[in-house]
Amino acid sequence: MQDGDSAVQDTNCDAASCKACCVRLGYYEDKYVGLFSKSRERKPPLINRGYWSRVTIVRDFVRHYIAAGKDTVGAGEKQVVVLGAGFDTTLLVLLEEGCFPGVIWELDFPEVIQLKEGRMGRSREIKELFRKRRVVWR
Repeated sequence: MQDGDSAVQDTNCDAASCKACCVRLGYYEDKYVGLFSKSRERKPPLINRGYWSRVTIVRDFVRHYIAAGKDTVGAGEKQVVVLGAGFDTTLLVLLEEGCFPGVIWELDFPEVIQLKEGRMGRSREIKELFRKRRVVWR
């Protein structure tokens, strides 16, 4: 039997698998999701619609938040905090779009963050994206 932390961490892999299925079936575009899930499992339509709606709503909300007040004097840099970030690719998608808040904090279990960093660190495309956008990953 798994301990509580392991069970929670396993939800990350399941979510990545569901998102990969959505992308494969054309619900939305995300060229980075394949770095985190190689699953070819087909999910039920209700699961796909649920993930599509969640990803779309969260990304639209973050884009709106970043854009709000951009032209206001003294607007300053915005920060986004992602709790339980897992293998979420929102940061990468926003960077590619040129829509970046200034600071984004991705928090999760150290083991999950290490896996994510390792996979991102092996991707030439992500390294180039970070270089182009002057992102410092710590």
